[in-house]
Amino acid sequence: MKNQLIALAGAMMLTACASGSGSAPIQPLPQALRTGARVVSVNVDNIPERGVSAEFGQVFQTRVQTALNECATGQQPLTLEISLDTFDRANAAMTWLISDQNSIAGIARLKDSSGNLVGEYLIRRVFTAGGLVGIALMSQAEEQMSDAFGEELCKQAFGAGS
Repeated sequence: MKNQLIALAGAMMLTACASGSGSAPIQPLPQALRTGARVVSVNVDNIPERGVSAEFGQVFQTRVQTALNECATGQQPLTLEISLDTFDRANAAMTWLISDQNSIAGIARLKDSSGNLVGEYLIRRVFTAGGLVGIALMSQAEEQMSDAFGEELCKQAFGAGS
């Protein structure tokens, strides 16, 4: 029995992670833009006040633009406006004991050079982890979730990684 308890405790400390998406197109990009557009600027209109550092806005904007530079490589320029509704970071103690999650959600609006809305997406990503490994994986929440938002937008709007 003692060996079983030690094994169970060890397994709890080394628990892995999982991720999920609740993203969906509100107004999908036309096919010609899905394959023929690029995003020339990312503007973040709303950032949750709770749970983020003073640098989060710049980190988020830069990492989303980097993801889009890789997946949207066409010629027609688009601008992106993002309104973030949710940013939650995992609590280290909860992650170690049971599990916890980092999550991000918002609306991404793609506009053409005339300012017309050409695509709109609900982007939602969640990473859940537990144990000591989970604490390490979840420690860079702002960077992790910024990358996840950009990657999910690439998938939803431009078909990258799907």
